[in-house]
Amino acid sequence: RGTAWLGLAPPISIAVLMLVLGIIALIVRRIVAPPFFPSSPPQVANVLDSPFMLDAEKDVPEGGIVLDCNDPLDRAMRAIDTYAADDVDRKTPIYLAFGIKPPEVQGEEFEVVTTALAQLGDQTFTAVIKRLKAMGFTSIYRFYVDADAEESVAQVAERLNASAIWSAERVDG
Repeated sequence: RGTAWLGLAPPISIAVLMLVLGIIALIVRRIVAPPFFPSSPPQVANVLDSPFMLDAEKDVPEGGIVLDCNDPLDRAMRAIDTYAADDVDRKTPIYLAFGIKPPEVQGEEFEVVTTALAQLGDQTFTAVIKRLKAMGFTSIYRFYVDADAEESVAQVAERLNASAIWSAERVDG
């Protein structure tokens, strides 16, 4: 009686031991590096499938310049060329703002459009960052905002007390 179960005792005890050790390791890791365990990760991070903290979750210096990246890439580049004169300090923080909230879309379409917007934002940010780094700017931060295009720029500017907003709308008139 019970001899069939005796053979399972060592593997089960090893599994329980590994589970306990894993939980202890997670607790220690959470104490040592709490930023990797945000209490409420934003929806944007889930859209981007990013395991890392976004710039919106980090401490970012205030008083920089917001660059509107909601326009097509060529218009964003034109805004950079227009505003990034030689007298602009290259150590000034540049905040790239991109809104990922699609207008008037619901349900399954909402997720598809939001994911597409996030990917478009990532492509735009990559190209814009290359241009800004080539011009000598060193502090560049990406902000995916859960708002429409216009509101995303306003939210980033308000949150970080921006000194200026660079936008293609203002260039093109």
